[in-house]
Amino acid sequence: MLNLLPEEEKKRLKREYTVRYLIVIFLAIIFTGIIYFVLAFPSYVISKLKQQELTAIIAELDRVDISKGVPVTELSLIDINKKIGDLRGTGKEVSIANIISEILNTVTSSIKINSFNYDKNFLMLNGMAKDRDGLTSFVKKLEENTLFTKVNLPVSNLAQEKNINFSIQISIKK
Repeated sequence: MLNLLPEEEKKRLKREYTVRYLIVIFLAIIFTGIIYFVLAFPSYVISKLKQQELTAIIAELDRVDISKGVPVTELSLIDINKKIGDLRGTGKEVSIANIISEILNTVTSSIKINSFNYDKNFLMLNGMAKDRDGLTSFVKKLEENTLFTKVNLPVSNLAQEKNINFSIQISIKK
C-alpha cells in the first residue's frame, strides 16, 4: 500500500481517534448513570415514605403499649380476631362459596356456566345450555334448593331449541 500520510500525522490521528473513543465511552457511562438515578429516585422516595410510616406505627404501638399496659401482640390478636369476625358475618348468612358450590352441584352435562355476578342478595348466572329440556330441568333443580327464594329465567331464553345462551337471576335467602 502507498503511504500518503507521514508518520507524525498517523500518530496524531491515532491519538485523536483514541481520545474521541474515550470521550464516547465516558459520555455513555455518564448517560447510563443519569438514567439510573432518574429511575431509582422514585423507589428511594417511596422507601423513605414507608420508613417514616413504619416509624410512626412503631411509635403509636409503643404509646398504646405503655398507656394501657396491654402487650402489643395481644392488641394485634384482638384486631385480627375482630377482622375475622367481620369476615365470617353473623353465622346466619350463607357464604357465596357455598351458594356457588350448590349451583355447581346441580349443573348437568348439558349446562355450561360462563360467569357468576354477585350483588348482595342476588346472583346473576350466565351460561349456555345444549337444549331447552336441559335448561328447564336445571332451573327446576335450582328452584328446589332451599338456599334460593326465587329463580328467574326470562322466557326469551327459551326461544331457541338448541345452544341456548341463558341468563338466570337468583334471589338468595337471607
